[in-house]
Amino acid sequence: MPYQATTPVSDQVGVLHYGSLPLTAHQQAVSITASGTIVAAPPSGYQIAVVQIALVASAALTTVNLQSHTTTGIATGGVTLAANGQLILPFSPCPWLTCAPGEALDLEMTGSGTLAGTINYVVVPVGGI
Repeated sequence: MPYQATTPVSDQVGVLHYGSLPLTAHQQAVSITASGTIVAAPPSGYQIAVVQIALVASAALTTVNLQSHTTTGIATGGVTLAANGQLILPFSPCPWLTCAPGEALDLEMTGSGTLAGTINYVVVPVGGI
């Protein structure tokens, strides 16, 4: 019997895949006034990959950092935002940042005000990025 190629179940443009497995995109609404976890940890063997960020500060914030829960290094470099300042990273199929396997995504900030907007991410198998 000759080999016949098969068409992937999902070949939509803009859908991220791990092999032929489509990855479900998640959008997390953010409205935070102090440092904390903004995306819960995935199961063991998986990691969070951030593909889009749109955040606006209500007041001046000295530093805004997105990072893996136990990571002491800063993933976003300690961005400073003025009042109504925006942190925008457009959609990218290559993640802007990834968390360590099994870890939550934390937002750390200094200053008083609210940081609000959305974080779009996918949960991928470890080594699948």
